[in-house]
Amino acid sequence: MTVTVDLSEQIYPHHCIESACEAFSHLGDLKLFPQSKGSVSVRISTSGNETMMMNEFLNYVLILSIEQYLNDKTPSA
Repeated sequence: MTVTVDLSEQIYPHHCIESACEAFSHLGDLKLFPQSKGSVSVRISTSGNETMMMNEFLNYVLILSIEQYLNDKTPSA
């Protein structure tokens, strides 16, 4: 089965989405598709539980995005 989700690059930086796809690539087939300006679709195909995998993927992308945001806002010494 296949699950698709659209993500806004204003919330989830593109490089965070790409990193998450690489991290989850061993669990199934993940593909990125440009959706509209500032948006990308992620399609996950796996023989396991697609909904659970998508939820874990989204949690991971969120964590990466928050870390990036905090790193950008933290002044360097």
